[in-house]
Amino acid sequence: MQTTSRQNLWKIGSILILLEAYCFWTDAFRGITSISYRSHVNDQFLSEKGFYLSTVHFVAGFLFLYGFIYLFTRTLHRSVPRVTGNGKSYPHMLLHGVILASVGKFLFIPIIIWKENATETGMAIHIVLVLMYFVISLVQIHSVVSDCARSRSCLIVMLAFIVKAYFLTRVSGLLQEFV
Repeated sequence: MQTTSRQNLWKIGSILILLEAYCFWTDAFRGITSISYRSHVNDQFLSEKGFYLSTVHFVAGFLFLYGFIYLFTRTLHRSVPRVTGNGKSYPHMLLHGVILASVGKFLFIPIIIWKENATETGMAIHIVLVLMYFVISLVQIHSVVSDCARSRSCLIVMLAFIVKAYFLTRVSGLLQEFV
């Protein structure tokens, strides 16, 4: 049973990364970012390369977010539990928490379905609301897993997002060379 729940969590995480990459690749996020890996080439294989670059972009973003949350928690929080109440290590539980907070990103599906009939402003508002839901969920989960106040969790999560955005723009610059 332990293996099954772990496999399900990884499957959910993989599906969420692929969902975000697909949204990014189809320019569904064009209202909030100017980064695009979509090459408008008639060759099917060359145009799919942008999807794979988008996937690398979001895998890097996930790893940056998890890594910086862990790093800032170790730095800014006085006592990080080595083992949580259920016997799992803190990094393992934090990883589960980041994946579970990402479940709200399934709300990106309406953008894929209705992007042709939506305005850029409407899509941008929808994306911002989904990301706010994700951040609030992540702050709540971090607060519980790290056993710290929500204000400190909010600071740690926001710092991690800012630093992740900085490094992800550097990664996207490197990935743009492959388009």
